[in-house]
Amino acid sequence: MPITRPIFFVLLLANVAVFAWQQNAGPAAGHEPQRLQQQIEPDQVQLILPERPKPAAAPVPVPEAPARAAEAAPALLCKSFSGFTPDTAQATQSEIGTSAPDARLALITSKESSSYWVHIPPQANKAGAEKKVAELKEMGISDSFIISEEGPSRWAVSLGLFKSKDMADNFLQKLVKQGVRSAKIEVRDKGAEKVRLEISAPADVLGTLARQIKALGSATLGECRPVETAKN
Repeated sequence: MPITRPIFFVLLLANVAVFAWQQNAGPAAGHEPQRLQQQIEPDQVQLILPERPKPAAAPVPVPEAPARAAEAAPALLCKSFSGFTPDTAQATQSEIGTSAPDARLALITSKESSSYWVHIPPQANKAGAEKKVAELKEMGISDSFIISEEGPSRWAVSLGLFKSKDMADNFLQKLVKQGVRSAKIEVRDKGAEKVRLEISAPADVLGTLARQIKALGSATLGECRPVETAKN
């Protein structure tokens, strides 16, 4: 019994000493050194950045509606107006330019072909002219008439008007063979200058011009090919 008590106290002191050592030298209570070490290992740390918002998609262009096709220009017609002198043609051209500046206009100048008049020269009076006509009838020539209008040809006897000199010459030779000695050839209308206006424009414009411009209304009307490039 005296031996057991000392052993008990020795064990008790040993237990107290071990407990005290654990409290002072061991790891602090509530700490987990291994877990903390795993959490702060630098080679396993990953930086997670917040996702950036995706850029907004560019708006899809909406195709514009096709532009409306330009209305077709009205068809051009061409009318020719003939019988102008150079002076009246210029004046009419100016009027057209004012009334219809978009109309296409062409001025065409030409010379009228000369005509050749076969006749017996003027007699002293009407009686003298009638005497000549009677003589012609006796020779078998009935196609003649007396010029009675005032002028240099009054009391002449006309026998024919021809477009070419050759035709007039042939007719005169025929008269000579029939016995006519006093007949002569005279050139008439010595190539007078005439101008024709050709106007290309829509039909309604041509109609308006013909009504508004007096010279066009009294001219001889004809057809022509529309002019697309030339302007007044």
